[in-house]
Amino acid sequence: MDDYANDILPGFITKVRPVLEELEEQRKHNLKKTAFLTVSIAILTSIVVLFIPTSAKFYAVAFSVFLIFLSMLISSSFGRRELDSKYKELVVKKMVEQVNDENIACEYSRNGCANIDTFRRSSLFSQHPSERLSSEDSFCGRVGNSAFAFCEAKYSYCEECQDKEREKEVVLFQGIQFEADFNKNFNGKTLVTHFCPEGVSYSRFKKVKNLENTEFCKKFSVYSTNDIEARYILSPALQERILSLNDSFVSNSITRNHLKISFFENRIFILIPSSKNNFEASFFKRMDETRVGSDYRVITSLISIIEELNLNTRIWTKE
Repeated sequence: MDDYANDILPGFITKVRPVLEELEEQRKHNLKKTAFLTVSIAILTSIVVLFIPTSAKFYAVAFSVFLIFLSMLISSSFGRRELDSKYKELVVKKMVEQVNDENIACEYSRNGCANIDTFRRSSLFSQHPSERLSSEDSFCGRVGNSAFAFCEAKYSYCEECQDKEREKEVVLFQGIQFEADFNKNFNGKTLVTHFCPEGVSYSRFKKVKNLENTEFCKKFSVYSTNDIEARYILSPALQERILSLNDSFVSNSITRNHLKISFFENRIFILIPSSKNNFEASFFKRMDETRVGSDYRVITSLISIIEELNLNTRIWTKE
């Protein structure tokens, strides 16, 4: 799929270049408005500070600096939101239209499609009373016979600080969530992670040892409710494909960490850790082909998971 993306990308960028130029002009305009507002407030507060008594001048300066940064933050936030809306509508949707063909049918929504119950059922994390899930930018559709969905997601919970007066957010996962139909029927759960998952109950899950691919075993640990079923799911070919997929995502800068995978309810659930916010317009950086190329490769790489893992090849009774 990387070769496909590289072949199609130049033509796509040519098609959306007028839109990028328009967005770049709007970005510059919004940036000037932000700069003008920030400088104006800085001048006004500086004048006010001159008339403040010396005894209170430190607090006045501190408040002025706070006010300047706050105005810059609010103004840039409004400007970024306007750019994001247009970028998603005029560029990201066009990317999906470009990817679609007779074998691929995908739809995009700026809203997320992540479900907190799916995260719980995956058994990749321990459950917490204050857990929360936010998501955005969802892509749903089919490649051949296989349905898929992916989006950006953040899964976290609140923890009480030692002073018991404040709470802090503990992020369990941030990145891209991908799920699809699996091409084999199974009843239990099998987890593939770099470390032992937080949600593993040792009374239910056992570590699967001595898999055929030694390189796979170096990078991933496998836990399952059924050892035989885990080996049925993780054929030598699939182990090799998961390794290749993981390496591909790292080399394309989609993630720097290992994938987390859960096989449950005849589905494959993949978490791709990343702190990068994809599918967003740049505000302080130039809107150019680099941003578009990065987002385009993320979309094509994720859709290609179906083919990379050979999920369209149905096994025995799976239809």
